[in-house]
Amino acid sequence: FLGGLTLNAIRFLLLTRPLEEYRHETDKVPAYQLPYSQRFFWLMSISLRGIGWSFEANHSIPAIEPHHLTRKAFVISRLHRIFVYFLLVEAGLLYFRCNPVFSSEAPLLSQGYFLGWINVTLLLWGTYAGLNRVYSVVVVIAVGTGLHEPRLWPPPFGKWKDAYTIRRFWGCSKYRPWDRASSSDSSAPETREREPWVKSYIRLCNAFLCSAFMHTCGDNANHPNVIGFSIPFFLLQPVGVLIEDAVMEGGKRIGLRRRGWMKVVGYPWVLLWISYS
Repeated sequence: FLGGLTLNAIRFLLLTRPLEEYRHETDKVPAYQLPYSQRFFWLMSISLRGIGWSFEANHSIPAIEPHHLTRKAFVISRLHRIFVYFLLVEAGLLYFRCNPVFSSEAPLLSQGYFLGWINVTLLLWGTYAGLNRVYSVVVVIAVGTGLHEPRLWPPPFGKWKDAYTIRRFWGCSKYRPWDRASSSDSSAPETREREPWVKSYIRLCNAFLCSAFMHTCGDNANHPNVIGFSIPFFLLQPVGVLIEDAVMEGGKRIGLRRRGWMKVVGYPWVLLWISYS
């Protein structure tokens, strides 16, 4: 959280001029023409995800299901998610209490590959479910009280069925409120395909460097004696993307098309890479 706030502070204070460059969909005049008090609240209302703002990246924000766009249906669906995520979190906590590796300083993979894989997976899923649960509670309050419209609260994560490459995995699993803070890659996919691959990977490395910084701040809170505990993990992710891009490019050159085989091979590949990196 502290890392994300720091990156956003750098962005708003050093890299952009929000009052001149940003506009909200309800703005009638540029923000710099507003009185000081209105400018203050205008700045405080900036969405980290850019929803409703001129810098919104539509291609990277998951869409809300059409049948959940009404206020009643939206709130009911999020209450259901709160219940599901509550069960997932409690099941994960029960496993953590019963498994001695979580109460010791031993590595999660010290119990062998199979149990190690379960440990890593449940730890990630516990974090995923916990963030979703908190997000859903806030959503129910904001939308249920009539303060916001449902369209302003899209899902915080992407769809896991799309996570069959390292690049897509991070697109699905990354916590969306920090998208703009942790990535300089706000261009649309068709734009990225036209740009030089060197520039594309520089943007990718920059995103993971920012993610490493953000999680290093969390490491210092959870592991004060180990500075930079998460850095190697995040710095290895661009390498995984480079490997899979090279393989897919090789497949194109020999005439293979992107069909079901990509997912059959992709899901185990992502699982192995994330587990061992």
